[in-house]
Amino acid sequence: MPQLALGIGKPEYSLFQETTLNGISFAVPPGANLIGWQVTLSSPPAVTLSVALYGSIDNISWFLIDSSTSVTGDFRTVLTAALYVKVSVLNASGGGLRTVSIVAQKNPVFNVMGINAATGNVIQPAGGQILMRDGTLSLPSLSFISDAAIGIYKYAANLIGIKGWTVFNSNITMSAGTPVINMGSGGQIVGLTGSIAVRSIDTTKGFALNTSTDGVMKVRNKDDSLPAQVDALGYKAGGVAGVSFGPAAPASITVVNGIVTAIS
Repeated sequence: MPQLALGIGKPEYSLFQETTLNGISFAVPPGANLIGWQVTLSSPPAVTLSVALYGSIDNISWFLIDSSTSVTGDFRTVLTAALYVKVSVLNASGGGLRTVSIVAQKNPVFNVMGINAATGNVIQPAGGQILMRDGTLSLPSLSFISDAAIGIYKYAANLIGIKGWTVFNSNITMSAGTPVINMGSGGQIVGLTGSIAVRSIDTTKGFALNTSTDGVMKVRNKDDSLPAQVDALGYKAGGVAGVSFGPAAPASITVVNGIVTAIS
């Protein structure tokens, strides 16, 4: 059994102005999942100092959950599901007597979501990030209680999938500064330099709208590298400037000041 039990928001000393290496163990109060711990020295700085925070669920087997090597003292926080915590001084030289205090708090976000630090099955903090499972199209990793069928998931490497975004499924990526929205229907919208391209996922078909040089919209090919050719049946890449009206071309087109005013 531990020598002391922590109370929510009430700091306790695991070491108090001591030279011993192992501190007192504490029982973590029910519902607490955020542990704060503070290291102070009677005459800092130390030459070397290494202090570790350990956690356990049985008060017998202990495992490292956080550590500090600051030679001037430190304050740290860690999210944990441990039922018992304690500190140990792993290495120390100089700095006078050591005091280490521990406090337990509740973090409501992680109380609701839950944490599995061993497998990352739900959500866990690491390196200042919040990490989630990849998820899938059928089971997004970030979803809603009222509608678990929609949400955000990892589509592929460096790709975010969004299920239920408006009326279609899509994913968004940023590669070398180029934003791409892949539509669930097999098409994509690509942000090129000074233009927007609408094309197939395999990039073999499509067109671009370009206004980068003079503010005049130009219809270009799918890569925005050549002028597009357009006919009455739809777009087809030709690489030649102009407009085609298909097999049933009109006999006469009237152009006034560069504007088509009549077709017959």
